Amino acid sequence: MTPDGHHFNTSIFVDKAGAIVGKYRKVHLPGHDELDPKRTHQHLEKRYFEPGDLGFPAWRMLGGVLGMCICNGPGAGRETYRVLGLRASRW
Repeated sequence: MTPDGHHFNTSIFVDKAGAIVGKYRKVHLPGHDELDPKRTHQHLEKRYFEPGDLGFPAWRMLGGVLGMCICNGPGAGRETYRVLGLRASRW
């Protein structure tokens, strides 16, 4: 949770000393935000998290350029990896 009360599905990179180098907040949240008794499976990620607001950054670390994404929700996939590749190519 952020200091102002927002919840994001977040992943971080840490360096060898344990300091946070980078942060990614999941952009594409699949599923729905309320229980649906007609569904056999409930995917309620939208119920608990907000869409990320950091985009798809990349970081130079550990001898390379790294980016992150979480899972493979709708809208993720080729475009996510294309943007990360473009970010990495700037280095």
